[in-house]
Amino acid sequence: MEIDEVAKKSAVLAIQWFDAKEKNGFSSDVNFDGLGFCAANNARDEELPCEERLLWAELSNRAYSESERRLPESERGATELSQMNLRACLILSMGQQAGHKILDANVILDWLFCAADKVGESKLESYLPWHEKGISRELMLDLRAIKNRLNVCELLYDKKIVESERLEYLLKIKKDLP
Repeated sequence: MEIDEVAKKSAVLAIQWFDAKEKNGFSSDVNFDGLGFCAANNARDEELPCEERLLWAELSNRAYSESERRLPESERGATELSQMNLRACLILSMGQQAGHKILDANVILDWLFCAADKVGESKLESYLPWHEKGISRELMLDLRAIKNRLNVCELLYDKKIVESERLEYLLKIKKDLP
């Protein structure tokens, strides 16, 4: 049975398929981005029971993680962003649960703060306004990554799901980031 047939049946079968393929080694024809995207769409389907939506989210994260593993670090941002957007969507829909592998909002905050730490959060304002500073392409991409991550965190902040002085500071300068 192929994954598209399995995916039409249930998240449990899709995860079993993924586990079997993972155990035996994935073939080169598996489209992990496509699988992650389709599983994420199923996870967002509010007509499905919460348990099934969380299974689809788990499969999506696993597929995107496998895709990331095959990419150079510089190209991993899109799949990480997709994973965190899905988490935020499910947290908004189902609620925040500390320690849960999908519904823990702190995972999203840690992801944001990791990007800020990479740039050096205390130096952020010295790079702004970025278009007048003649910053390197790499730094511009790092600043853009922070802004993209802030977009996800802001969804949770606006609903008072996450609060942090550090997040508030970053949200204040978000408009000035590339």
